[in-house]
Amino acid sequence: MGGHFHQHVVPANAGALSGLKLQEDLVKAYNVREMKAVSRIERKIVTSLYGQALAVRRVVSSSGGNTPGIDKKRWDSPLLRFNGIEALRERTHNPKDYVASPLKRVWIPKARTLDEKDAQYYLCVAQGC
Repeated sequence: MGGHFHQHVVPANAGALSGLKLQEDLVKAYNVREMKAVSRIERKIVTSLYGQALAVRRVVSSSGGNTPGIDKKRWDSPLLRFNGIEALRERTHNPKDYVASPLKRVWIPKARTLDEKDAQYYLCVAQGC
């Protein structure tokens, strides 16, 4: 594919065979405790198109994929997912240029569920206690 690629050219299994081979090599190196080889292979996976596409796919396909991130954005279209891969490529190829933003805790409201005390109260009311 070269250095440049288009959003509609990246298949769902982009580089899957080479990525699987790298993962197998990673497991073999870890099992024999060759930590230099492990870090080298990890770096190859992180900087490869396969690894970045896999990371984006895992983020958007999990149950939390519908929840916007700290930047209030969701990757719900192929173009946004492709832009996510591009951003990851930029960060991994120029790691010194990336400045992480501080995280903040975000409260996500949930549907109210009955806790044990409420359940006992409603049970008592229903039975006429």
